[in-house]
Amino acid sequence: MADTVVRLARRPAGAIMPEDFVLAPVDVGPLAEGDVLVRPAFISLDPYLSIQVYGRPVRGVAFAPGQAMLSRMVGRVVESRHASLREGDLVLGMGPWQSRFVVAGSALERLEIQLDRPELHLSVLGSSGITGWLGLHRIARIQPGETLIVSGATGTIGSIVGQLAKRHGCRVIGIAGGPQKCAHAREKLGFDTCLDHRDPAFAERLRGTEAQVYFENVGGAVLDAVLPGLAEHARIALCGMVAHYDTAREHRFHNLHLLLEKAIDVKPYRVSEHAGHHAAAMADLAAGVSAGDVMCDHTISRGLDSAGSAFVSMLAGKSLGKSLVKLDE
Repeated sequence: MADTVVRLARRPAGAIMPEDFVLAPVDVGPLAEGDVLVRPAFISLDPYLSIQVYGRPVRGVAFAPGQAMLSRMVGRVVESRHASLREGDLVLGMGPWQSRFVVAGSALERLEIQLDRPELHLSVLGSSGITGWLGLHRIARIQPGETLIVSGATGTIGSIVGQLAKRHGCRVIGIAGGPQKCAHAREKLGFDTCLDHRDPAFAERLRGTEAQVYFENVGGAVLDAVLPGLAEHARIALCGMVAHYDTAREHRFHNLHLLLEKAIDVKPYRVSEHAGHHAAAMADLAAGVSAGDVMCDHTISRGLDSAGSAFVSMLAGKSLGKSLVKLDE
């Protein structure tokens, strides 16, 4: 079977559409010394990729039309010329949206823990889980008994953050889009309550919350509505601003002055800058998963030909938990 790759077909003029991506044949080149051939099992779909699709770099990488899409993946080594990797090894790393690809073995992490569900390495037991844990415990330094507001409450990171906070003895208020997602946050994820940001009374429902911590995944109108409900000297862990990734969508803020008036501490962060705490994060996340206190939903599409549509669906808020593309064995 010929190998295929998903490329960026064109630079989006407005909202990202499935037609902005194209599935094309690709030749997989020979392996040089130190290289491995990898077959992805799951490819991660993440909101930050939209920044790169619009041509703005993230960690020095932006996508140009004709280039292969690139994100985190978990897969199997098919062939190896690397001393530490063998055929059949499960590996984690960055890779193109491609059926098979050649990469330097040194760029991959060999996964010693062989989970029955390897997709967990891309969600709760991977970078998403670590991102949430760091923001909650190292950036916001949440304390038992405090109230947390978390936006994107049924997304990968937001859902993990809320469950970790409940495990830590906190009151958790989620924000999600639509009554079904809010019910999911309360009934399955264990949040104390969840507010629908599409509800006309959304901003009013947040007033008087007096939350000490806000975990920000969205920005825009959601952030504007949250600020009046935060306590004096509240802490904001700034993880994502998905409402601003499409620069054609603008929001005029009305409540930013409250950052000053309430002396709110806003702390943006990047996971790569806190590598010294990754092991502690993984240990706590693994304990939470084992105890049944922390879980993650997965929205899985099948086949590379579904990747573009699945990515657009995720950006539109139609997915639940972690969005992934599963490739055929």
